[in-house]
Amino acid sequence: MALGPTVIRGNASEIMALASLGGERTRGVDSSHPSEAAAPMARALAARQGCIVAVSGAVDVVTDGTRTLLVGNGHPLLQKVTATGCSVTALIAAFVAVAGPEQALEATAHALAYFGVAAERAAVDEAGQVRGPGSFRVKLLDELDLLCAAQLVHASRIGRST
Repeated sequence: MALGPTVIRGNASEIMALASLGGERTRGVDSSHPSEAAAPMARALAARQGCIVAVSGAVDVVTDGTRTLLVGNGHPLLQKVTATGCSVTALIAAFVAVAGPEQALEATAHALAYFGVAAERAAVDEAGQVRGPGSFRVKLLDELDLLCAAQLVHASRIGRST
């Protein structure tokens, strides 16, 4: 690939495995470990590849190798629904396509926040009770469509890593 990817997204074990192909060492982290555990390797991979690396987890880590953003939105039910990782990757691609490659770091973080806020809203019913994975899956699709900018701004939790 002459141009290379703009964004690489994966869970902690996937990002650590990719980073280890370039000489970085992994220590057996799998997708059940915190995404923050992969942050140093994600930064190294982003710097080496000249792209954005996003590590999904309870707290998503997004880095360009120099700057790192943390996204604190989401819900544990996402792990029980097949293809949510693929779905959020497609959403990242759409956000980056609109924002442009020079804003890829921020666009990636905003896409993850959008998906996470939709998941948080989908996980509870009108009485505030947590739903199961079946109804969550359907409600997630609804929330992805219905979520408006004001709701996103109010609920998104994006911060800088120090």
